[in-house]
Amino acid sequence: MTSPSGRVLSAVAGELAVRARGFGALAGREMGEHVGAILRTVLRETTATGPAGGLLERILAHIDDRLAGDLSPGALAAAHHISVRHLHALFQKTGRTVGDHVRRRRLERIRRDLVDPALAHLPVYALAARWGLGDASHFGKVFRAEFGLPPRAVRDRSADR
Repeated sequence: MTSPSGRVLSAVAGELAVRARGFGALAGREMGEHVGAILRTVLRETTATGPAGGLLERILAHIDDRLAGDLSPGALAAAHHISVRHLHALFQKTGRTVGDHVRRRRLERIRRDLVDPALAHLPVYALAARWGLGDASHFGKVFRAEFGLPPRAVRDRSADR
């Protein structure tokens, strides 16, 4: 890989391949999230080579900037003056749907808030609502499906460190 972020990804992946067995379950999952973030950066660089790639990059940035707001496909398409069909076609190239991407980014943000000691006084459901996942039972199910642990367990484990 010749891009700077590609070289970083390559170095991190190589080091993880050597040291992965030494990580506990939570540390391994967190490392995976970091590698995923680096990979997203590499993908954004490689898809930003043409007009459509630049559009996708702007849409992804828009999503990250407005995670608490209305990020339905219709709202995203309207914000970028494209059709919903074109939006779905852009995301199809990434291997994820629009909804999957939005949900994953929201869950990552909530997980980050759960382990933040400055936010320990806020209930889990308030952190979920803060990022656009207001239905507590649905949030608990999708969080557990994504991270393998309920939100409370993630918070408790971070407090034990």
